[in-house]
Amino acid sequence: APSGTLFDQSALNSEKYGAKLTYVRDNTLWQGLQVATGVDYLRDKTFQDLAQTGRIWVPEMVYKGWAPFLQLEQRLFDDRLRVSLGARMENVELDVPSFTTVAGANNTFVEGGAPTFDETLGNVGVVFDLTEELTLFASYSEGFTMPDAGLILRAVNTPNQSIDSLIDLQPIVADNVELGANFRRGGLDLAASYFWSDSDLGSRILVVGGIGQLTRQKTEIEGLEISANYHFNSGISTGLGYSQLKGRFDSDGDGSVDKDLDGRNIAPDRINLYIEAPLAANWSGRLQASSLLDRDFDGGLPEHDFDGYDLIDAIVTYEEKTVGKLTLGIENLLNEEYITYYSQTLTYVNDNTYFAGRGRAINLGWTKAF
Repeated sequence: APSGTLFDQSALNSEKYGAKLTYVRDNTLWQGLQVATGVDYLRDKTFQDLAQTGRIWVPEMVYKGWAPFLQLEQRLFDDRLRVSLGARMENVELDVPSFTTVAGANNTFVEGGAPTFDETLGNVGVVFDLTEELTLFASYSEGFTMPDAGLILRAVNTPNQSIDSLIDLQPIVADNVELGANFRRGGLDLAASYFWSDSDLGSRILVVGGIGQLTRQKTEIEGLEISANYHFNSGISTGLGYSQLKGRFDSDGDGSVDKDLDGRNIAPDRINLYIEAPLAANWSGRLQASSLLDRDFDGGLPEHDFDGYDLIDAIVTYEEKTVGKLTLGIENLLNEEYITYYSQTLTYVNDNTYFAGRGRAINLGWTKAF
């Protein structure tokens, strides 16, 4: 079709099934030792076509993965100290037939294949009740995920490529560390945690000409989460939550992260506030405010920095055994006008995807248990 005259929409077709078998036994071999073991299995068949023209954009991929695991937890000092240790063996096969990309990717032939990946992942954690009110915890774990294979395959545009040789299909293995504390006294609950994640072959979505593509680069993500809640004897509860997230990636391949992940790849910092209270017999209400904070992206274009916004929601609930639960929710109670985080931080300029946020919206729900 002549340039600018054909517009199409992709559709994802996916079938998944799986199984999980877990066995847990407490006080195994000796007092205080809990053993959990089992195996997970998943089979996912997925393809992506273009709805108007019927072209196959992403060929039918069959993901098969199974993972046996063993997790141990030992309780010590009258259960004040809990130490956990575990391992999980990931075994993955990705079966992709030979295919030819669409014209937008140069009608490139890609030889099919069925690469396999095996990885043993470990984890260790410690939880210590320093007092009856204060708990400290720390953990280290290795994570395993597959990149978005569809984004990778549909963008192949150079000849002599094969599924088995595409480095971008290598799994994402990350090292994760978390440290934190929980404090509870009377109606007061406090929690704080810091986490850090590093992957030598991370996954970052990049948009080229309006089409999402995937790049594989070293990434580091760190974050802080703090929350405080208070529950009054009257039944009123109120709380505050703060989350801060920062991500960096290696843009020049020298092994050191040097630029911020953009808004497509990392969420904004935010503050959440709420208050909820009984209103009358069987009635309760909740008022919540969410503030997304400004962010400037180091290494990004100034026009893709984020100007934050504030939203308020309200929820009223009626719950009675014979009637069930009725919920009236009002999103964006003050009908605030704003441009979404996604639109403000896009890595390309396209008026077709520059969206204003949704105005006031009313939702009514009914739930009945029987």
